[in-house]
Amino acid sequence: MLTNGPRPDTACLPLSSPTIEGFGIVNIAMNGLALPSDDAVADGGYLDRSCILDTVEVGSVLELTVTTGTIATHQIKAWVDWDSSGVFTPDEVVLALGSGTTASASLIVPGTAVQNAPLRLRVMADYDLAAALDPCVGPQFGQAEDLALVIIANPDPPIAQFTATPLFTCDGEVQFSDASLNLATGWTWDFGDLNGSTDASPQHTYLANGIYTVTLIAINANGGDTLTLTDLITVDLDGQLPPAQCTPGTQTYCCGYGLLGITFAGINSTSVDGAEGYQDRSCGQVAQVEEGSGYPIALETDDQNDQDAYVWIDLDNDGLFAASELVFFALGAVDPSGTVAIPQGTVYNTPLRMRVITDVVGEITGPCDAPLFGQAEDFTVVVSQITAPPTAQFIATPTTTCNGVVQFTDASTALPNSWLWDFGDFTTSTDQDPLHTYAAPGTYTVTLTVTNPNGNDTDVQTGLINYLQGFLCDTTSIPDNGQLVLEECQGIVMDDGGVTNDYSPGVSGSVTIAPPGAETITLLFDQFAFETDFDFLALYDGPSVNAPLLAELSGANVGDLPNGGVFTSSGPALTIRQEASNGPTTWEGFVAQWDCSLTGIGEASDPIGSVGPVPARDVFHLNLAAGAGDGWWVTINNALGELVTYEALPQGARGATFDAAPWPSGCYGLSVHSPDGVWSRLIVVQR
Repeated sequence: MLTNGPRPDTACLPLSSPTIEGFGIVNIAMNGLALPSDDAVADGGYLDRSCILDTVEVGSVLELTVTTGTIATHQIKAWVDWDSSGVFTPDEVVLALGSGTTASASLIVPGTAVQNAPLRLRVMADYDLAAALDPCVGPQFGQAEDLALVIIANPDPPIAQFTATPLFTCDGEVQFSDASLNLATGWTWDFGDLNGSTDASPQHTYLANGIYTVTLIAINANGGDTLTLTDLITVDLDGQLPPAQCTPGTQTYCCGYGLLGITFAGINSTSVDGAEGYQDRSCGQVAQVEEGSGYPIALETDDQNDQDAYVWIDLDNDGLFAASELVFFALGAVDPSGTVAIPQGTVYNTPLRMRVITDVVGEITGPCDAPLFGQAEDFTVVVSQITAPPTAQFIATPTTTCNGVVQFTDASTALPNSWLWDFGDFTTSTDQDPLHTYAAPGTYTVTLTVTNPNGNDTDVQTGLINYLQGFLCDTTSIPDNGQLVLEECQGIVMDDGGVTNDYSPGVSGSVTIAPPGAETITLLFDQFAFETDFDFLALYDGPSVNAPLLAELSGANVGDLPNGGVFTSSGPALTIRQEASNGPTTWEGFVAQWDCSLTGIGEASDPIGSVGPVPARDVFHLNLAAGAGDGWWVTINNALGELVTYEALPQGARGATFDAAPWPSGCYGLSVHSPDGVWSRLIVVQR
């Protein structure tokens, strides 16, 4: 309990004059009894409460908790002048925290403490970025407080307690430390391997693998006590890794950086942070993985600081971490997580070193770099050979193409060692990641078969690649000024701002559509928005702006346009002119698709006789110039190249009928496919 009494002998005074409110000690608790105080500014940087005494028995537990202000994290430290010398020595430190706002310690009052006299307890707290705490130097921002303890004799028999480090050992060495209460004076240890000791805190070496039960008998003049901890020590003499070739220690710990925990494939480790520096936890923290598989990994870090995190595995067991052995990284993250894909191994069923480093963003460039504020920790990974057949997976970029060039990338799992691609155009490849060029527009199904020593698998992606007809890829914007002439029979034209941006003020360029051999030009608007009565789009029925005016258009949407936004020239040319004022307001502009009717069939072998009506509203018909041959089919794609419908043509069929009622208004590409080629027409659907 706390009482008032004489002060301890005088000690050095850590006087200071803090000026920032919120730093310093706000509460000290001894054995659960709280002693609140003001912050460092209010208390003047030093508070002497050493007339407040807490009486405790020698060999008993003293619980001490210090709480600081929350303006920032603090370094916290406490000393007890056990020998009543008036000097605080390093072995009299009873509590220490590098960074935080609360620090606690549970300690046993030593038998060497002076009894029946007040002993000074000094507690200090300061900003964790300030100079390290010294019991005789005034803190820069925080404060010091003094209390006192009176140690009295203990009439009780001991309560046996002890600790062992480590509990899992790969070299057999274990340090046992007596933690018995009530001041034991004799000790009898049984290490569970027919060996023992009478030392207070013996170090013991186990010589055989196994799990061992440990017993301690503690005695003093008042009696004795026995503690048995069953299956306490695990010894694995085969799990010891060779020493690491580099052990990157923390340069200058700060601010909670470092690794607080990791979960990965059997590793479940928790730790302090970068304050403890480099740690080799490879003994007893073992991940069991299989090559070719992926495993979730989660790292725990301080929530206040973004950190870079890296993980390497020494897959070839040469003692080095190569760049190719980096298996995971996360930059500028808190509590990063993800998946570690285990590459093909070269050393199997053997403990391999895994290194984890977390540090300040941008500091780490390699596995031997000493962290600035963070830390490196090592663990063990055992890689087994793959036993499963592969699972075929792949991606293609792009899936819609205007030039027929597609990059295929294998994404199969379980480490295939051979690949067979079928691109759907009667060509194949055995490369892992082939670049393929399709010769003709169309829709293609792609197949990948992968194999490893355990089997094979196939992935078929139907209709994956859409090689668009030229008119679906040819887009033209109105020039700023002047005239542009287009000779394609099909295409898309838009304002100078393109599809997503508004048109520009003051632009008055024009585009003339004049395909050789055309009979008429049909223009269909998909998008239209010109500032009403200020900006216009003029259509001329001929090859220039001097031709007769076909229409002058203005308004907010396609629905405001005459004839539903469909215009047809009377001859082989049509001119479009953007007429924008110089005012500050511009609107979305327009997107339109054009098609031409030709005076004759371009190629004698073209099987398409006609497609109509144009524009279509619901049903339209494909008429063939001759009966369909064996293996003919029809595809229809929208303006984005997406497949809308597919229909096989029976041999001898003279055409087909399609229901366009469910389709949105716009332009569609109809293609007739045969073993000899592909022929296309533009379909205009209008509601």
